[in-house]
Amino acid sequence: MTDPMRLGFAVKVLGESGLKSNDARKWQSEPHLRVSIECLHAVFGYLVKHDITVYRMSSDVVPYVTHPTMPQFHGQVKECRMELEALGKVAREQHLRLRREIPRYAPEEAERFGLTAGAWAADDEGEGEEGE
Repeated sequence: MTDPMRLGFAVKVLGESGLKSNDARKWQSEPHLRVSIECLHAVFGYLVKHDITVYRMSSDVVPYVTHPTMPQFHGQVKECRMELEALGKVAREQHLRLRREIPRYAPEEAERFGLTAGAWAADDEGEGEEGE
């Protein structure tokens, strides 16, 4: 017996205008993970509506979180813990398989952090690239 096919796409929703994948404002406008979470709730609604179960999120979901000279952005994940838990619950309830886009800097920085490119792409349920 073969597994059912799962449909998905990466980052940008093209099937419905106005859906953003993350808070892409410039640093001067103080973008925040909280806004990205709101965007993702809307995207998850679109996914369910169209029976899409795989989604690759942007590497920029948490704006400027690793920027070395902008420490004002470094605490976003901690600040949004409850919102992230709620988003995760929605994803689990909707049986979504979420993946992260590999950041542009990943190949250069991966070694510094002891990561491989595959570690960036592993899904949130702890499965490897092949769904092991």
